[in-house]
Amino acid sequence: MARKGDGLYLRGKTWWLDARIDGRRFVARLGKNISRSVAGELASVKRAAFLKQEAGIGKKKRDILFDDAAKRFIEWCESGNVRPRTLNTYKKCVKELKQSFDGKWLSQIQSFAIAAHKKRRQDSPVRANRELQLLRRIFYWCMGQKTPLFEGLNPLKKSKDNQDSVRFYEESDGKNVNLEPGESDQLIAVANEPIKSMIVLALNTGVRLAS
Repeated sequence: MARKGDGLYLRGKTWWLDARIDGRRFVARLGKNISRSVAGELASVKRAAFLKQEAGIGKKKRDILFDDAAKRFIEWCESGNVRPRTLNTYKKCVKELKQSFDGKWLSQIQSFAIAAHKKRRQDSPVRANRELQLLRRIFYWCMGQKTPLFEGLNPLKKSKDNQDSVRFYEESDGKNVNLEPGESDQLIAVANEPIKSMIVLALNTGVRLAS
């Protein structure tokens, strides 16, 4: 929430501007080891620059709220662009992402906000990874439209050596389990369909089941 009054405040030795300008929140660093009067003058310059950009004087980059971006992306998916199972997974991911990014512009979703989402979802690391992968796709989808919905950098983009800019949780690749004599029968006995049929198929054909 933007601060009341002129929006000036001191954090340590640094002055900041945190105000609502023309209906949007605006936060800017003004300077360190300066007086309040100087901070006020710098704030006036910052406000003027912001209003100039909002009025269309100079290039203004396109931006979109995460809520709107996710809604448009899901509508695109529902038009037959992904499989039903994938669509269902995306909807679950969006539900979780909204809890972290509801009301934020895409330009506001940076590494700090993403790290906060990861921490909130640390009890479900695999799901957290899927959510961040979807967030990356939503960014690229918005940027790739004929008329881009967002102009900026994707905070989850991969580097030239295919490394993620945001560290994902480690996921197990699974491991082989050798059953002792009699254990396969016990496993089949307690399994329900369709898992039981899959186990029987694997035991008789050697097909490896994904973990």
